[in-house]
Amino acid sequence: MCGTLDYLPPEIVEQKSYGMSADLWCLGILAYEFIIGAPPFETPGGYQQTYKRIAKVDLHWPEEYPVSEEARDLIEKVDTT
Repeated sequence: MCGTLDYLPPEIVEQKSYGMSADLWCLGILAYEFIIGAPPFETPGGYQQTYKRIAKVDLHWPEEYPVSEEARDLIEKVDTT
């Protein structure tokens, strides 16, 4: 496995086959990071906790950052394709 941990899609984390959806996943991660300023699944508990959040698609929207419904919709759609 190679790549930046924060951008790995669930299929890669779970060592399953993957396709173009992995690229779309990364687009959603980048969009989230551009808006919020931090990756969506990063956890202080280390990489194993981050892997678990990615595998579950455990996406949270911080209340202190107003994110438009359109941006949320785009990110959530590309992160779950």
